[in-house]
Amino acid sequence: MKNPLKTGLALLATATIFFSSCQKEEGPGGSSTIVGRVWVEDWNSNFSKLNDSYWAQEERVYLIYGSDTIYSKDFRTDDAGCYKFDYLTKGNYTIYALSKDKDNPTSPMKVRSAVTVKIDKNKQTVKAPQITIYD
Repeated sequence: MKNPLKTGLALLATATIFFSSCQKEEGPGGSSTIVGRVWVEDWNSNFSKLNDSYWAQEERVYLIYGSDTIYSKDFRTDDAGCYKFDYLTKGNYTIYALSKDKDNPTSPMKVRSAVTVKIDKNKQTVKAPQITIYD
């Protein structure tokens, strides 16, 4: 006769593996969308005077899935500074563009200007907070 405890544990383990493998992580393959805009502030070299500001055109915007550390998709903004990432699953996302470092104006290195959003249902369009970059 089979041990009912062992049989129950085996069924529980099988069910856990099955259901956890069916859950999608953040990323492609879903029905949701993230939209947003990028704003540019054009400063002088020591960030003491704002020369101009405008919607970013042809600026590269990057998308990071969940807790990943590098981007998985990128998009170039249109003439109105808009970007759009389609076909995403539920989860957390980070969107960023590269900017001059306002805290270290002499640095040649660019820094991330990032926002985070959460998609919590299918067929959802999430409007991300505006990203501001410095030039």
